[in-house]
Amino acid sequence: MLKILLVDDDQVVLTVTSELLKILGHTVFCAEDGAQARILVDSEKEIDLVLLDISLPDVSGLELFPELLEKHPGLYVAICSGNIFEVNEEELKKNGVSEVLCKPFDIHELHDILQRVEQK
Repeated sequence: MLKILLVDDDQVVLTVTSELLKILGHTVFCAEDGAQARILVDSEKEIDLVLLDISLPDVSGLELFPELLEKHPGLYVAICSGNIFEVNEEELKKNGVSEVLCKPFDIHELHDILQRVEQK
């Protein structure tokens, strides 16, 4: 199963998504902001997937994902946003983001991402 870092400042999103991922058998680490995400990335050597909200209280997910990729080259990063106009998917993918996931996402979209990561 996968080790997943879930970064979102919305407590409902963190709780519901992490519980769902745990039910599916994955290990989930949760962070409410960029500072917590950095600590978890530094302490965990094998993260398979990061589900990263674009709007965090202390840093933009757009600023944070290059740092995560630097520490874990090849890391599968899915940027999550509630505002599709906030992201340029083509530009993000050119810079190393694997997926752009629009909130609210459903179980099928999440499942598809998990399968792609597992096949990697």
